Amino acid sequence: MRFNDALAEGARHTLAKAEPKPDDVAFLQYTGGTTGVAKGATLTHRNLIANVLQSEVWLEPARAGRPDIGQFVCVVVLPLYHIFALTVCGMRTIRTGGLGVLIPNPYDIGGTIKELKGIPINTFPAVNTLYNALLNHPDFKMLDFSKLIAANGGGMAVQEVVAKRWFSVTGVPIIEGYGLSETSPCVTCNPVTATEYTGTIGLPLPSTEIAIRDDDNNDVPLGQPGEICIRGPQVMAGYWKRPDETAKVMTPDGFFRSGDVGVLDERGYVKIVDRKKDMILISGFTMCIQTRSKISSRCCRACSKSRRSASRIRIRARR
Repeated sequence: MRFNDALAEGARHTLAKAEPKPDDVAFLQYTGGTTGVAKGATLTHRNLIANVLQSEVWLEPARAGRPDIGQFVCVVVLPLYHIFALTVCGMRTIRTGGLGVLIPNPYDIGGTIKELKGIPINTFPAVNTLYNALLNHPDFKMLDFSKLIAANGGGMAVQEVVAKRWFSVTGVPIIEGYGLSETSPCVTCNPVTATEYTGTIGLPLPSTEIAIRDDDNNDVPLGQPGEICIRGPQVMAGYWKRPDETAKVMTPDGFFRSGDVGVLDERGYVKIVDRKKDMILISGFTMCIQTRSKISSRCCRACSKSRRSASRIRIRARR
């Protein structure tokens, strides 16, 4: 069906007012999850509203420290189809009456910096690779950081060297957090009042419980590694039409098993130390090793066939 045909068909119908309830499904966020097999994380209106409010409250100390800022400006440099960007850049910005500056192609670092010139940036959520690329561009220091209050790092681990360089240039630390598609996504975050790199994923957000457990669902001693398990209003209702997969990740007492191995220190800070299943990160997206191996194998077979029919071949990787 063509787009205009769809509009014409819709025009023949009367708009029915939607009255969603808290536990109604808002959307399905597809993810490789903890096993690498694509599944739809069923996120309800309650899940999303809770996580937006949790994120808003977490940022409030930084906002309260700048009464001179009227409308807060968020750089939307991450794709909004990614749950981190959707919640932190999209819905939180809408909730707080902010202004989102959309960057359509963040891979063009020079173009991104050009678009941000003259804009009083307040929040800058991004991933480690993007922070690093921006810092390596000679024009990055020309941006206005005088009103920057927070840089939320997620999607992958923030490297210490990148965090320190960012702080030296902007005067504001990268606040590293942690989350998953199954948790809407935010679970933990370092305090926005932090002034130095902690090497952790921070503290649990309000109304969020973290348990570090062994394979038998028992809590491990403080400081010992175990699987990070999460319970809170942001945890999904389950995997869409996959009760078997849902049962694998939900405990009898309502905790979601993340598949990440972490330790909890005496202050309540969580640090990731391993992954139960081998995964790799590509631009902030997870891919299981098995999936990567299958793709590589297919590429190798395709290249082998091409070599037999051509004396020279150029292989170029594109996202």
